[in-house]
Amino acid sequence: MGKINRCLKCVFVLLNAVFGIFGGFMIFGLVKAQAVEPQLPSEVGPWLWAGLWVFSLGMLMVSILGETAAKTEKTALLKVFAGLMVAVMIIMMILGIVMASYRNKEKVSFENISPDIVGEMMAKNNVREILNNAQGPLQCCGIMSYQDWGNSIPGSCKWILTMCCYSGNMLLP
Repeated sequence: MGKINRCLKCVFVLLNAVFGIFGGFMIFGLVKAQAVEPQLPSEVGPWLWAGLWVFSLGMLMVSILGETAAKTEKTALLKVFAGLMVAVMIIMMILGIVMASYRNKEKVSFENISPDIVGEMMAKNNVREILNNAQGPLQCCGIMSYQDWGNSIPGSCKWILTMCCYSGNMLLP
């Protein structure tokens, strides 16, 4: 096998050391968080908590494997490390594609909301209260327009009378 460039070897070891330190800090943070608040794993959910542990330990172990492979220059260790990196890259690509498609499905289009749906939403007192608190700072009135409030337009909408005389859709400025 040929001679390995020292600069590349140092960069490889340094990057793996940085990832190892990051993984170690993540493990330290998880231990510290659980010591401060013992019920935290049940609050966040056991699967998420276990996932954080697996991710943190995996990051630490893979970085240790990469550093060891670089320092010893063993081809078997380098191949295992490269295989793990390819597997992680494929998993990240799959998750990225799934999340991007999920995000596109979850977008809400206000053009497709019918007056019946708005009426059902405005009939709920908690929705009316949340909307009343939010529309002043957001400078909007109602879900689609001021007409969503019917005859009882709240004080948080009164500023619109002077600005635009209730014309058009006031969802966002």
